[in-house]
Amino acid sequence: MTLDELFRAARAYTAAVLSYNLDGESPAPVRPAPAEERRAKAERTARLADKRNARSIILLGAGAGGFAEDLARCSALPVVVSETSATRARSLLREGRLQRQNLALLADASPWAHLLIWTMAGLTPENSMTALNPELAPEDRAEAQSLQRTFAGAKILEIDAKPSAAADIALTAMLHPEEPNLADFFAHAPKSTKNAAVLWDAETPPENVSTPTNLLQAAHPLGEDFSVQRNRMLQLAGDGWVFYLDADERTPVELDRMLPALASLPGVHGVHVPRLTLFPDDKRFKVGYGLWPDLQLRLFRKGPNVRFERPIHERITGLPGPRAIVLDAFILHLSRLLKRPGEIEAKLARFDRAGAARHRLNADYPTLPTEWLAGLIRPEAPRVLVV
Repeated sequence: MTLDELFRAARAYTAAVLSYNLDGESPAPVRPAPAEERRAKAERTARLADKRNARSIILLGAGAGGFAEDLARCSALPVVVSETSATRARSLLREGRLQRQNLALLADASPWAHLLIWTMAGLTPENSMTALNPELAPEDRAEAQSLQRTFAGAKILEIDAKPSAAADIALTAMLHPEEPNLADFFAHAPKSTKNAAVLWDAETPPENVSTPTNLLQAAHPLGEDFSVQRNRMLQLAGDGWVFYLDADERTPVELDRMLPALASLPGVHGVHVPRLTLFPDDKRFKVGYGLWPDLQLRLFRKGPNVRFERPIHERITGLPGPRAIVLDAFILHLSRLLKRPGEIEAKLARFDRAGAARHRLNADYPTLPTEWLAGLIRPEAPRVLVV
């Protein structure tokens, strides 16, 4: 991907996110420096980037806009300004700030969105320099430093995703017999896994659902604690690696082909996969405010201490070692396409009963066309980010 393409992608992403005004956001006040001091700092940052032979500069935080603009003036390099406050980004653009030709604003509340867009676009710790905006408030500075450390310590690896024999991976799922389009779920199950097991939310496995002949099945009513049911699901899988899906998720062929290589990454015991929630149709997906990349830890190696915790939005604990993040493939989330609003609201009400947070179904969300990803992903030479 060229830097011009990165700029176009960043601007399109930012426009989509800022089109949706999330209530209640109150960014910390910025700390503008005197103009002369600000310009001197920008000049030092530009010289340091040149000394490091950087291909681009990633500026963490837009601040009051002045330092970002000074840096873009002082440096001939492209400057990507990553801002996690949509309110601040929207205000700066409304004032006509951050409009220089060699500057692109990337705005989203999710640090993971920034990290994935950088790395998917080819920015690495080796070819790019990150800098903290001196105008940041202390609380924003701490968040920016955390993202800076994650990026600096990350490794980007290419993997071999050529078709191969089925790996020692168990596909698992917990399903309800009345989930819509279960036949399609099984038809699009990964082909690279060696076996499959399903735990049904029922008293007994259903007899009227067409399932693969080699499927291991068990049944137990879900109750109100999703982690308990997930741990029952885990018990069905043998030793080794587990890849799990929900009934409203599908695995594109690109991800299917990657699974054996992902399970062979040295020292890695868990792999996060981005998830695309398609909405309002299969040509667009939700973005912004944590809706993307919506990282899902779905491939992991079983171990004596590995288990699910939390009644809802359950998470996996007990995995040793570093994690990998898939950059060039994703899980498709079809909930809004397969289910009517009333069915989704009933599911969210079940979440509410299991936890303290309230869940709300909105009529509208920020979205991007799925074609936006075409310039970022490299399915012919897939990569992972090891963090």
